[in-house]
Amino acid sequence: MRPNENAINCDNKKVLGKRILMFLLICLPITWLLMAVSYKLTAEGKLEGLATFLLSLSVFMPAIAGVICVLKNKEGIGTLKLLPGLYKTGWVYLIAIFGGAALSLMAEPFVM
Repeated sequence: MRPNENAINCDNKKVLGKRILMFLLICLPITWLLMAVSYKLTAEGKLEGLATFLLSLSVFMPAIAGVICVLKNKEGIGTLKLLPGLYKTGWVYLIAIFGGAALSLMAEPFVM
């Protein structure tokens, strides 16, 4: 499936501005609402499982908003670049995985 050419080469600043605005209007209010409800449930000590679920959902809200925007604009899902390009940039993922472990091991003597 070939992505829509207009989605990749969006030279028109007005169209790009509308897409960014749509993303922000979907993402930010819903994220803030989910986090506020999660905080309120945690502060009251009620439904801690639901509060954890809502907080986890709010973390994924930018990705969900991106998918909603792509579906609304009838673009190809390939424009999101959800899958990592491991063939060309696999070393970046290796550094991210093993670098965090190395940093935590190097910081251990200072914590004790």
